Amino acid sequence: MITGVVSLTSGTLEVNGKISSLLELGAAFNPDLTGYENIYQHGQVMGLSDKEIKEKEQEIIDFADIGEHLSQPVKTYSSGMFARLAFACAINVDPDILIVDDMKSFLSKTNPDLLPDEVQQIIDTVKLVGAESDFATLHKVYGWMVNGMQFTPKDGLARMVNLIDFENPQNNIFCAVNQFSVEYTNNGKNEVRIPDILLYVNGLPLCIIELKSPSEPNAKIFNAYEQITIRYWRDIPHLLHYCPLACISDGVKTRLGTVRTPYEHFYAWRRVNDGDKVSTLPFEETKTMIKGVYSPVRFLEIFRDYIYFQDSEFDSEEKEIVCRYPQFFASRLLKQSIVKSVINKTGKGGTYFGATGCGKTYTMAFLARQLALRCTDIEEIGSPTIVMI
Repeated sequence: MITGVVSLTSGTLEVNGKISSLLELGAAFNPDLTGYENIYQHGQVMGLSDKEIKEKEQEIIDFADIGEHLSQPVKTYSSGMFARLAFACAINVDPDILIVDDMKSFLSKTNPDLLPDEVQQIIDTVKLVGAESDFATLHKVYGWMVNGMQFTPKDGLARMVNLIDFENPQNNIFCAVNQFSVEYTNNGKNEVRIPDILLYVNGLPLCIIELKSPSEPNAKIFNAYEQITIRYWRDIPHLLHYCPLACISDGVKTRLGTVRTPYEHFYAWRRVNDGDKVSTLPFEETKTMIKGVYSPVRFLEIFRDYIYFQDSEFDSEEKEIVCRYPQFFASRLLKQSIVKSVINKTGKGGTYFGATGCGKTYTMAFLARQLALRCTDIEEIGSPTIVMI
């Protein structure tokens, strides 16, 4: 049913990504084409670009191991040779990290003047992104997500293409994927890691959530942290390149951080709105996190304005943080107060008190970002000069 060999008689079934059924080995082959030609035909049927197929070609050839017969029509193959080539093609269709259909739909809708092959070119650029290190790649992709990508279409005029519409949240495609399998190679063997939940926006996995059962005595929230920051970075960094945010939970304790945040800096989100009473009841942390962070509008606000990377020249330090809830609400209130004081010309923007170690420096950094980038529609603010002492 999952691969479409058998149809559903009732209910619904949703499949995200590419799936190759071993029951359908060679179904995409044309008997009149050579083995080489069928490798490309199979890849195209599975939604791969020519560049992606080219990258997998040698692996397929090596696994099939049918030598010079690859240059001959498939109809001349023995059943064994046919099966070897078909199986080699099937196992080399990697599962998507991106939900390509969602990404294509969003880009086509928000850029109706782009041609289909231009949209595909943008998607291929995102899929094949790389930098000096895994962390530098994550930083680079985050910049694309927040600021857009520079792209030059066939008319020759460079432009910025947004991967996420922060101004109009309803234009985005939100999706939560449970138990997503990500393949990797370990000592020559194909293995998988299965993150519990991935949160996608327009086909991009922006947040990874790892869950542990509170009923399991040896399954602690710290184990969820280690799963992301140690094992996933070691085995499936190609997923984490797109996931700036991370959440760990055992159902009772639920903490928000990033894929590079030290464990002690994963924090609970204890209020949905400023002024809400903090509850200490069991499971309230999870409910508050869902409502306070993961409602679509709030999530996009946090993702764009409250994740901090140092300048790229400091990527070797691998520092990435996300705000705590007091920093989030303080930055919002301070921004409102400063804007009001500028408009009314009172000169009294406000005073912020914070205990030692509460992250006042980051709060000011988040506030500076708000004033510099999110007040352009307020004439009195204009382009402010901000001095931090």
